Parts: sequence; structure tokens; C-alpha cells
Amino acid sequence: MDAERQCPRSQRGSLLYSLFAKDCRDEVSQLLSQIDLSLFLEYNYDNDAKASDFTVEGILRLGHLTLDTTYIYPANGDWDFTASLRVGGQTDGSLLGVLASLCGTDLASVLPEFISKIKVRPVGAQNLTSLRIAKLETGFVLLVRLQVTATISVAYYQYQPKKNPDQPKPPPARRALVFSLAEIPKVDGIPLVGSLPQPFDEARFLWISGGADNKGWTRAEVSAVNAVAAGFPPIIFREQQETKAVVAFAGNGNSDAIVLKSGFHLCLIQGGETVMDKLFWAPKPDPNLLGMARKSPRSLRPEPRPQSTKLSAQLQF
Repeated sequence: MDAERQCPRSQRGSLLYSLFAKDCRDEVSQLLSQIDLSLFLEYNYDNDAKASDFTVEGILRLGHLTLDTTYIYPANGDWDFTASLRVGGQTDGSLLGVLASLCGTDLASVLPEFISKIKVRPVGAQNLTSLRIAKLETGFVLLVRLQVTATISVAYYQYQPKKNPDQPKPPPARRALVFSLAEIPKVDGIPLVGSLPQPFDEARFLWISGGADNKGWTRAEVSAVNAVAAGFPPIIFREQQETKAVVAFAGNGNSDAIVLKSGFHLCLIQGGETVMDKLFWAPKPDPNLLGMARKSPRSLRPEPRPQSTKLSAQLQF
């Protein structure tokens, strides 16, 4: 079996269109459309001089971060696309730069500064900062994890539904950004009290974008993504009052029910459950809104925007 290795060049992920199978190339190339890659492509040929399988290796860039990437397409078509943090040579940069490489610059107009300006220089094992594309029965999901400090991590989930045969292109993706704080700074020396234990296991700040209708994520979508997201923080939601009776009666509840509404969420996690979920800056219904494409970036939040000076000061690490 002979092999042919081509030299790397920088290109957008969407240009890998022809390297994916016909039943997924539209969806996967859309997932990678904002990502910059430099790749080696190695074909293997069978005895009839036909390309039987190939391997793509190289560099994937998320803002200022560089990840080693491998895309394997075997003869049976069961492909695998992964990336992990490259050892050495990493520089400091903002979280916003990383997110712009995943979903474009529109997010810059809605993400609060105390999140977008977080300095990202990953720590810990390589696999704690990684990217993976997973296959679902109903679509595909792009999973990204960044370990910022020992107690702070950022996870990004982009669920791309499959298109129907009569659709010219895939429907808009659903996105979820999860900023997780596992431990808050301890305060000692409180008069008459001493110190207070942390009242929760984890604090989360979420940004949810809900696809074409921009309503949010359904129970079925959250369950499907969590099922293939081993090694990534699971997406956790709080049952709304109107769905609790359905869950109690039917077990798993209504799979089409919206369990994470579009907008920003401030959540507290205790014992693996969301005990508080405060939704704010939720988008107004807009029939012209398709995913993140919109007439004006201001449509995702009411005016005037609340000041966040105090919150910003408390979350500078």
C-alpha cells in the first residue's frame, strides 16, 4: 500500500468539505467554517491505485492557541476528528479571541467584558484543553474545552443538526458556552464567624444560542450531547415548574421541551444539580433571527444594558 503526503497550508476548516463523506460534509464543514488550520494530508492507495483511506495531521488554531490535530478517515468511513493542546509555544490571549475562531465575531457584541476579557493560557494536562467532533443520530457536535486555571474552565458546545434532503444547507447550529468556577476565594477572619464554607459546588455562567427559532436547547438535544461528551463538563439544567409534573409522570419528560432558554444564565450547582438558574439578557422573539445571524447585534439584549462594574471586579482572577 503506497502513501502520498502533501505539504501543509493554512486554510479555513470549511475548505475541507471534499474530505468528508457526502452524508455529513455540509454539516461538518459548517462546524469548522471559522477555524484556521495548517495540515498534512496523507492518502493510502489500494492495489487498484484507488485511494482507500487517508489521514490528516497538522495544526488547528483557536485564537492565540495552537492545537495538534488529527483527522482519520478509514476505509469503512468511520472517521474521527480530534485536537489537543500543543506542548510549548503558547502565548497569552483573551477568551474572546478563542471564541471568535469558533463562532465568528458576532459574539463580541453580546458577551460581557468580565467573561470576554479573561486571559487564557491553559494549564494542566494536554487533554484538558482539547477539541473533538462527535457524531449523533440527528447531527454532529463540536466540543471544545479550555482549562484556564486549576479551578476555572470553559466549555463550548456547538450542535449542528443534519439537513433534510430537500434543504439546500444545514439548519442553524445551537451553541452553548459554559464558564465554570469550581472554587471561590476563601474569606477568613469574619468577625464572630471566622470563615464561611463555600455554599455550592460550582458556579456557572452560560451563554445559550438556540438555532433558527432562537428559543434554546431541548431536553433531547442536551441529553444527546451529554451522551457523547465524555471528558467534558456535562450540560446541566434546572427543571422548570411547568415541566416538573411532566417529568414526574413520564420519567424522562417531554424530549422537545426547551430546558435551557436562549440568553445568559447565572447558575449554582450543588450535588450535580442546578439549584439556581437566573436568566437575563434573553433575546426577544425575532422571526428573522437565524442562529447568530441577525439584523443588529443589539437585538440580543435590552437597552440600556445593566452596568456590571461590581461583578467584573469580583471575577478578575
